[in-house]
Amino acid sequence: MSFGKPADRFAYVREAARRQKEAQRARVAGYVPPPPEMKEKNRCLREVNPENHRFFDVDERLNQIFWEELRGPWTRTIGVYHPSSLHPARCKRELYHDRIGTQPRPSHRTFMQAIFDEGHGTHNVLQTRLSGGHIGFTPECRVTIPELHISGDTDGLFRVEDWLLEIKTMGDSTFSAAVKPKTDHLWQIHVYMFGMDVPRTQLLYVNRNNGRRRNFKVLFSVDIWEQVVALVEEMEGMVQRQEEPPMIDDAYTCGSCKFQHHCFAPSDEEGRDG
Repeated sequence: MSFGKPADRFAYVREAARRQKEAQRARVAGYVPPPPEMKEKNRCLREVNPENHRFFDVDERLNQIFWEELRGPWTRTIGVYHPSSLHPARCKRELYHDRIGTQPRPSHRTFMQAIFDEGHGTHNVLQTRLSGGHIGFTPECRVTIPELHISGDTDGLFRVEDWLLEIKTMGDSTFSAAVKPKTDHLWQIHVYMFGMDVPRTQLLYVNRNNGRRRNFKVLFSVDIWEQVVALVEEMEGMVQRQEEPPMIDDAYTCGSCKFQHHCFAPSDEEGRDG
């Protein structure tokens, strides 16, 4: 029984080769036409590659936006000590310039801003949920201690239960190692507890890699508060004497310091950024 032979046994081979050559020529010209099956589904039928903005790059544009924001006006309060800066390992030169009101200038990399934004986003999500789902919760409470020239904001107050809330986001390795509250966080929340007259804080650590949470309940410690006050008094003495603390010149600390421009000459800054 004979089924016969097609008129052109290799027509499909030649057609595939023709399409391959057309695709190769199109790639050289910078345009790859949509495949036939896409045309059949009536998608992306334009045969001409748009010329305007063909070199637009969203990553480059984000970097530009980040830098425009970083070079914009400083929105945080100046001329005060910030609770997040008051801890034993902090550069005293930075604290000094915070207090005397030296104009800050952000110096961290744009990718670090994305990490900060992610942390702010986590704060907003948790605060919004607590605000809508827990009666008596107030987010972002202003804390001021005028006699110590301290000003800042705690992440929240549970008015009924009489607890403060402080949220900290961190990477996986830091989160895994955080089996107890970090010293700088303890000092920070003690400023909030004293300023708000609430003697206990829920210190909530959030893993930015997987969303896991770890909560520490911290009670006010007079010993820790006295250490905070001792540091402020030491700094106030330097401010009164106009005695600028010595530079520490630490690559990690200085690399993202908002007063880097004050401590280092322009040539040094350029070398440090490279």
